Amino acid sequence: MPLPTCALVLPLIALNTAIHASVVDEFTAGDFSDNRFQPTSIALSPGLTTIRGQSGLSPVPDIADLDYVTITVPAQHRLERFMLSTASVGGAFSFVGIEAGSIISIPADWTNVNNPLLGWTHFGSADVGMDLLPLMATAPGSMGFTPPLLAGAYTLWIMELDTSEAHRYEFQACVEPICIGDATDDGTVDGTDLAAVLALWGTTGTTPADLDASGIVDGADLSLLLGAWGPCAG
Repeated sequence: MPLPTCALVLPLIALNTAIHASVVDEFTAGDFSDNRFQPTSIALSPGLTTIRGQSGLSPVPDIADLDYVTITVPAQHRLERFMLSTASVGGAFSFVGIEAGSIISIPADWTNVNNPLLGWTHFGSADVGMDLLPLMATAPGSMGFTPPLLAGAYTLWIMELDTSEAHRYEFQACVEPICIGDATDDGTVDGTDLAAVLALWGTTGTTPADLDASGIVDGADLSLLLGAWGPCAG
């Protein structure tokens, strides 16, 4: 199994204005989108990508500044951890949700506990240093998922209801390479992985057997598996 390539870095990292960069700072790269149908797009790179911004106070009185950001996990990689490194919140906590795809399909005033989000969680200063993925994965009413998240697009919804002032946050997305062909994630490409691919043959959507992240389990995935047969490089 590949060795980890990133770990939580609590001290602030030098600013970088590019969206496709190791640090994406709302204060220098531009305001993150308030439109859930047109989120700001960030292509994650292997290793750590820091996402830094603020929510709460907006130019419109009593209207919260919402941040919608689509993050894309590259092919042959996965989002291993989504860590909170800074939090300045109103009251006790702020909110972050995640949905598969390039939009958030529900409005900010959604009140039904049942929702199409993969997951969500509240966060505050007490959560600094924590990986939020396990908390998000088991959120009440959400679809749920098993971390890590595979290659593809996911949209974050970041919100703070206190509009009296700006509240800052900083997340660190840790993207790790996967062992190509290891559909069962046991560190070896062998017969169990072959069985997993064959069992899901023709399946569409996000699945560990879709080794090339093409959206379907097919011959290309089988070729990758056979070409990587044996122990994963460590």
